Amino acid sequence: MANLDARPIVATELEPLFGGLTDFGRIYLAVSGGADSTALMHLVAAWLEAGWPKNGGGLRPDVCVLTVDHGLRPEAAAEAEGVVAAADSLGLRAEILCWQGAKPKTGLQEAARAARYEVMLGHIRQAVGDPAEAVLVTGHHRDDTAETLLMRLARGAGVDGLASIQAHGYREELAILRPLLDTPKSRLQATLNVAGASWIEDPSNQNLMFERVQLRAAEAARAELGLDDAALALTARRMARARRALDTMTADWLAPSLREPLLARSGIYVWRGLAGSIPDEIAIRALMRLLPAIGGIDLPPRLLRTERLWDDMQHGDFAGATLCNCVVRPGKEADMIIYREPERGSLPEIDTEPGRALVWDNRFEVKTNESVRVRPLTLQDLAKFEFDARANRMSYPVDALRATPVFADGDGLLAIPALNMHRDGPKALAAEQLTCRFIVERINDQFAAKAP
Repeated sequence: MANLDARPIVATELEPLFGGLTDFGRIYLAVSGGADSTALMHLVAAWLEAGWPKNGGGLRPDVCVLTVDHGLRPEAAAEAEGVVAAADSLGLRAEILCWQGAKPKTGLQEAARAARYEVMLGHIRQAVGDPAEAVLVTGHHRDDTAETLLMRLARGAGVDGLASIQAHGYREELAILRPLLDTPKSRLQATLNVAGASWIEDPSNQNLMFERVQLRAAEAARAELGLDDAALALTARRMARARRALDTMTADWLAPSLREPLLARSGIYVWRGLAGSIPDEIAIRALMRLLPAIGGIDLPPRLLRTERLWDDMQHGDFAGATLCNCVVRPGKEADMIIYREPERGSLPEIDTEPGRALVWDNRFEVKTNESVRVRPLTLQDLAKFEFDARANRMSYPVDALRATPVFADGDGLLAIPALNMHRDGPKALAAEQLTCRFIVERINDQFAAKAP
């Protein structure tokens, strides 16, 4: 009986694989010259030739091959030129990008992988006006899914980690598609063999120092134990399904609290409900969304640290903790409050441009109808607004306000949006003349943006 995993990919399979690319006007293919990405390049070229515009309609997209000269081996430059030549033979435009700077002495494979993404995404952002127009397409396949699952399993990963590589994700607002994720590598190699195409074998793929290479070397032994790539990929798909359900439940649980005026004005979040009122998994996921957004950073906390924080929050003697630039502490009414830690890093000072929305501290959208200075609030600002009497009635500490923005003109304080306070007089800035809102969308959006 023929080995189905060794069949080349045929023309009838192209539209199911690549039909999703018709949503984008600018398609970038990440091609290293290895078998996986070279097959991707050949298959996309065949799809364009056979199916466009009959299946896609509209204008044919601009397709560009991106290859990165990482400078790690003497052959790298010549290999990048080879990718350009291969792309040209298929009627595709190609560009060589370079990884500049010092290379790490440890964790080289992971660093090189991250650098390739950074270089390619940076190039795409400069080349396109609207990130929504563009997509980066990679050649990740079923074997990659299985290996990634095993590597994460060895590190005690949760549901998200065991969901392995995602077919559709985002990085820095740019879409990333992996249309070959359910395709065995053997089929990609068979496709290239039928086409008479060659590919590059990176010698690091034979180096047993690297974890992925060790897992590939153990493929036969894994298969005897029932841990073959197909079974592992099935587990990853099921974990991805569970991940989507848990993400939906987390978003639903968060939704009412994200409409609170206090959060919109000041970026201060009130956490209502502790032990027994919410499943642990949903609480941990909610914290992993909230903390980076409130702290103004782009990376979520590590799962283990978030689990420890949630455990601590449920103890009666919990006095507070910090994580992700945030303070988490009990409030006056037995709820928890989460706010940006004012002493963590420097808070920015920016000048607004009349009518143009700007982002302050990666947390607040600010806009005015005239140019003013936006800077962090100080205790002296509160004194100028005779705020002391109100402070005693707040359910959160005054310290929570010190990482919120104020509007000033020279030495004159114009408004404290977190308190809805505006200065009267000749230099007044009325509420309708300014916009200052916490970017609440980041709480839900940024996890979608970090799909691996």
